[in-house]
Amino acid sequence: SSRLQEVLEGRFDLEHALRGRIARPAPHPLYKSQVRFDHYTSKTSTILEIRTLDYTGLLYEISSVLLEKRIRIDRAKIATFTQNAVDIFYIRN
Repeated sequence: SSRLQEVLEGRFDLEHALRGRIARPAPHPLYKSQVRFDHYTSKTSTILEIRTLDYTGLLYEISSVLLEKRIRIDRAKIATFTQNAVDIFYIRN
């Protein structure tokens, strides 16, 4: 069985495994994170675009907040360019 399957079945505690490994970068004076919502491009979802400095655990933190708020992710497009993350989520309640 794969680790992903174990996480999905609740047999592996991902939060515990990541504890201490999430390493947020120090704020960069020339780079500001951006969050944008697009309610018009998709007929079925709101598009959430997040541009920020990449770090270990970023996707986990974003998805945890969405889950906590009971926001469903229909689709995601994840990209990293050098140290910059561009993560796009098609979401809905």
